[in-house]
Amino acid sequence: MGRPVQQLKVFGVQDRRSTARAKLPWVVRWAIDGRQRTKAFRTRSEADRYRSLLLASVRNGEQFDDTTGEPASWAPSLPDTNVCTWVRRWLKSEWMEWQPRTRASAVESLAKFVIIAVDGAAGRHETELRRYLKTALRPDVKVRDARWEAWLEEHSIGLRSLDRAAIADIDRKLGLRLDGTALAATTANRTRIVCRACVSAAVFAGAITGDPWPARSLTRSRRKVARRRRSVDPRRLPDPATMARAIEALRSHQPGSDNYRVM
Repeated sequence: MGRPVQQLKVFGVQDRRSTARAKLPWVVRWAIDGRQRTKAFRTRSEADRYRSLLLASVRNGEQFDDTTGEPASWAPSLPDTNVCTWVRRWLKSEWMEWQPRTRASAVESLAKFVIIAVDGAAGRHETELRRYLKTALRPDVKVRDARWEAWLEEHSIGLRSLDRAAIADIDRKLGLRLDGTALAATTANRTRIVCRACVSAAVFAGAITGDPWPARSLTRSRRKVARRRRSVDPRRLPDPATMARAIEALRSHQPGSDNYRVM
């Protein structure tokens, strides 16, 4: 079965010079199957050139990538793909398998991962960027902020940069709050598990050579010899007659109560 025909529209260049905060005032807008895409530029000539390339790809019948929004032929090799783009691609591949709470938790963890995996320019933008990424990383979000997308495109590091030294530093920072204090162990562990799974997928795809993530140490709480053995004292269990009365008491006006009673 062939690929479905995409509905592609390329709009005119938008002028945002009247907006004081717009460092990249010339915005190219296009849509893929109704999903809006934007890319901002410093000059009108850059925007016009980019728009012309998009139009040429549409005329040539090229397939556009759902993750990057650009023609598939423009995609860099996997090692040159930046972390933000890879995170979005991985989230999209896993999204349908997850429940809503799992999705929210994964996006929150990976937003932190994307912010850490930049070229050192996050600085004072960290709080705003994290708030933006908690929404923008979701595959079901249709519209994104051109200003932040341009910033991420410029500063998100490539997958080839995720060597052991870089991952060790990322692993350490994933266990910290914004103010530098340590997160609760369970929260830090949950964040690291999601981020490591994302990196492992990049290793499996061939974008990274070998698993760079540091092995988790067997702390005392995880060693079998240190675990408390929980046993049940049979003398404290209810006798059969008491259990029978408890089971019968499960019945109520609710239709499902009979199911619980049988179980």
